[in-house]
Amino acid sequence: IERYNPASQNTDSQTLVYGVTFSEDVTGVTASDFTLSPGSTGGTSAGTGSGQFMQTRSPNLAIPDLQTVSDTITVSDSGTVTSVSVTVDITHTYIGDLKIDIIAPDGTTRTLHNRSGNTINNIDKTYAPSFGSIPISGVWTLRINDNYDADPGVLNSWMLTINYDNPVTTASPVTGVSGSGDTYYVTVSASTDGTYNLDLVSSGHNITDAASNPLTNAAPTGADETYTVSTEILDSTNPTLESIERYSPASQNTDSQTLVYSVTFSENVTGVTASGFTLSPGSTGGTSAGTGSGQFMQTRSPNLAIPDLQTVSDTITVSDSGTVTSVSVTVDITHTYIGDLKIDIIAPDGTTRTLHNRSGNTINNIDKTYAPSFGSIPISGVWTLRINDNYDADPGVLNSWMLTINYDNPVTTASPVTGISGSGDTYHVTVSAPTDGTYNLDLVSSGHGIADAASNPLTNTTPTGADETYTVSN
Repeated sequence: IERYNPASQNTDSQTLVYGVTFSEDVTGVTASDFTLSPGSTGGTSAGTGSGQFMQTRSPNLAIPDLQTVSDTITVSDSGTVTSVSVTVDITHTYIGDLKIDIIAPDGTTRTLHNRSGNTINNIDKTYAPSFGSIPISGVWTLRINDNYDADPGVLNSWMLTINYDNPVTTASPVTGVSGSGDTYYVTVSASTDGTYNLDLVSSGHNITDAASNPLTNAAPTGADETYTVSTEILDSTNPTLESIERYSPASQNTDSQTLVYSVTFSENVTGVTASGFTLSPGSTGGTSAGTGSGQFMQTRSPNLAIPDLQTVSDTITVSDSGTVTSVSVTVDITHTYIGDLKIDIIAPDGTTRTLHNRSGNTINNIDKTYAPSFGSIPISGVWTLRINDNYDADPGVLNSWMLTINYDNPVTTASPVTGISGSGDTYHVTVSAPTDGTYNLDLVSSGHGIADAASNPLTNTTPTGADETYTVSN
């Protein structure tokens, strides 16, 4: 279930169209088979939804002996608490000195740690205090009291996660279903601002294939995408990578075999994973050269007219590098006599493969995936979909097409990224440094899925601030 029209997640359109794809041709698809997910807004009658607030603070706040310090997180979401978790990372050589409380906006206080642990060093733990159904909105305070001298400490970071219920509205109804075979288009009226996520109802539908086998799953195996509808000015600012800095150990020269980098972005982002990072080509400490694999996928929705007796084309530019292992091309064309059409896909090196060659006669429309064979040609460059109409009286439209290329590419095996922690605008990336050498962490230039809350993608991969290295020597 994917966005179809408009193509972007953020929109001010009040009519939304989703593309729903099944594994084979089916019938029995009606408007009553679909609903908007429980958390969606935009409807008319009252209901109950749920949400989650999550934020990390890294204040590096000193905890002096015999003093009380605190740090705060402000929650702007509204609703009532269903559960709370608090993750605390404190460096302290005698945790029996410490009492740690979390204080809700209404003053409700829960103790997380009360001078237990005696001589144990440091706290890195997640707590689950019970608050009942109190309001979540306002300032939440982490308070730390040191009750003995001789052992000061530091609050490195803490994360507040709140699951909550909130009043929402029942989503605007599905207003129409079109399509046939294995692809349908579901139209939703978005009468008010909100988040719209289309779901198939879990039971009560009558969708079957030609042999009357019923549809068994209601959750997609592929993409499941949302629209964010706003008549206000939409967030169109891309997040940027601000810095990659040494975090632990603090010094450049070290004998540690575990290195932690702090990665800071210009705003809160998601999609930060270990696969998004690598060690720079000049780094040492890796093991062997090898071969990696990747996948390029892009959809174009040009709504391109196909006039009678003319040839039209549309292109997709591939910036990835490597050699093809397989190619698939999905084509969605509206045309009343597909026997008129010849369709080719042309690789950057000029290699041409015919996908459709005037077959089908009077059949209407093409909505099909082809798997042309190209061998091990380079993938980088411009791929062209060319459509030739060979007869008059039946013009058409190229609604959309999708190019998917699986490929191999040479890579160098560097010391692996072993973990990612953090959230919001700051993440900590852990690298295993099993051998002596120079370690410099980089964000991969493409293929990461880092974006802000408005789905604006990260555009730069070189930090605007510090970009620091470790030199490991035993």
